[in-house]
Amino acid sequence: MRRTGASVSEGTGATRSVQMGVAAPMSGRVPALIVAGALVLGACGCAASRPARPAAQASPTRSAAAQGMQGMQMPAATIPTAQAADLRIGMEEFFGQDVFVGIRVTRSRLRGDPDFTQAAVSALSRNSDDLTKLFTQVYGGAKAQSFRRLWETKQEGLVAYARAVSQHDQAAQATARAQLDAFPGQVAQFLHNLTAGKVSTATVSSHLGAHIDDLLRFTDAYAAGDYATAYRTERVDYERQFAFGTGIAAGIEENRDAHLPASFDSPLTRLRSALGELLGEHMQLVVDAMGAALRGGPEFKADAAQVNNDTEELAGAIGVLFGPKSGAAFTSVWGDHVDALVAYSGAVATKDQQGKNQALAQLRAFEKHLSTFLSTSTDGRLTAPALSDVLHMHDRDLVSQLDAYASGNFTTAYNVAYEGYQHMFAVAATLSGAIGPTIAARLPKGGVQTGGGGMASSR
Repeated sequence: MRRTGASVSEGTGATRSVQMGVAAPMSGRVPALIVAGALVLGACGCAASRPARPAAQASPTRSAAAQGMQGMQMPAATIPTAQAADLRIGMEEFFGQDVFVGIRVTRSRLRGDPDFTQAAVSALSRNSDDLTKLFTQVYGGAKAQSFRRLWETKQEGLVAYARAVSQHDQAAQATARAQLDAFPGQVAQFLHNLTAGKVSTATVSSHLGAHIDDLLRFTDAYAAGDYATAYRTERVDYERQFAFGTGIAAGIEENRDAHLPASFDSPLTRLRSALGELLGEHMQLVVDAMGAALRGGPEFKADAAQVNNDTEELAGAIGVLFGPKSGAAFTSVWGDHVDALVAYSGAVATKDQQGKNQALAQLRAFEKHLSTFLSTSTDGRLTAPALSDVLHMHDRDLVSQLDAYASGNFTTAYNVAYEGYQHMFAVAATLSGAIGPTIAARLPKGGVQTGGGGMASSR
């Protein structure tokens, strides 16, 4: 595998139009760019009284589809304002994860692996459980269950479409496509009714239509062996659905005066969200890359390219927050991490115990190096031993899911990967809680009010 962080010709490079008229997101996200600017405002006391709705920001971190969700409005939530940030993160996390677990069901159908498919379907159902719990907090169990039933019609249609593609059954493909085409309008109408007409059916329908288009594009490309297109599409759709979660949460939390709770869009919440998006994506992409390395074949190259792209974006975020030298150092250390994981997969495939031991030793070294780097970068706000434990948990999850996968215990593999994805959002919360105060402390006194804004004093 080529060192992560190097440029990849197969990157998710351009905006593309999709069937339902919603533009796909731009690639090359560096979410910390906009967060860093917010931290400058927060540090000098210049934050706006009304936080901007994140899905409506014109920034490189959000897709045009997400920006279009600014027309969505829902009644104020019944949950306490203090939970606004958690609702946002939860919606982002689970709508984003729906993409990866759903696509794994599709891949297993196309590969004709019934045991793998059953485990993938269980993970998809678990994600639906978690989404339903979030809606239950706001609207109650009955309405949340109605949402779930509608949401799962998409999953049923996608499985049927993948099965039809694998069997070259054109009639069945058309039937499944008709079911999937009906899904966006049905969900949009449901939300419209749920919120007494305050949700734009056209906006939701267009957004989810683009989501369906991405899923079918992935299925067709994967079935044709065009793995580069398939995995580029997967990342585009993850970014889209992550932003969809932001927009849904913003609509729920917005009160009658069109204001959001301060915690929903605070600088630290934005940083937590941005890091969660990239770290969660890292977990999912590496799980797939390790599985591809274990199986062998051309699919691994496409997986590895997307891991590289995610690493570049993480390094870009670190570079914005702490300076380009720190970004370069992070790229090297993080690349060692990914290389060791792939090496471990190869050793498992060849039953090379010495190779496994060497890869595990490389992971231990990575945990030490990155924990020291982050502790130093945050002026000791994050302690190296505690960080090393957190990173070890992440590596343990990745190694454990690969071992389970290799032994044919797909249910365990999926459960470990699912929980490992959730762990990344806990890591993002910890990191943001230390990085935010570190950046704020390094800013010139007075910030933009005195003309001293920017991050010149950062590393």
